[in-house]
Amino acid sequence: MKARSATPSRTRGGTTVTGNVWARMLRISLLCGAIIAVCCVALAAVVDGAAGAGSAGLGTVIVAAVFGISLGGLWWSSKYPAPVAALVMLVMYAALVAAGTMILFGAPKPEWVLPPWMGTAVIGQVVAWLGGSAVALRRSRLPVFDVDTRTQPREETV
Repeated sequence: MKARSATPSRTRGGTTVTGNVWARMLRISLLCGAIIAVCCVALAAVVDGAAGAGSAGLGTVIVAAVFGISLGGLWWSSKYPAPVAALVMLVMYAALVAAGTMILFGAPKPEWVLPPWMGTAVIGQVVAWLGGSAVALRRSRLPVFDVDTRTQPREETV
């Protein structure tokens, strides 16, 4: 039996993980976000009761919705040529920044929201979603720099 090399070979198949990278990013980020949400909401409930748990839950839902919509849109656009995905990313980013700004400056804070727990949940979710996306993207092993360096036969000039 031949031992497998630890470094991937350009000629050996299977070095790139199959599947949609956006779907993988969404799945791993959602899992990381859910773990952080459960921990944060449980801790807030123990320390500050229902108001703390609700605040942490609200922060979780806001961030998860933003990242979920973004990655879902990119997953959808991955069926089309690359410039479409880039345009979708740009439009979604602008729309989410505009919506976030309107919510931040236009919506009043409900009385039951405890800012420290909401802030903790928001920070935890952002870290979870960005970290999950980075891990999924890294594990995808996209052949971005996998360039064929073999020399091509030259045509003879007469």
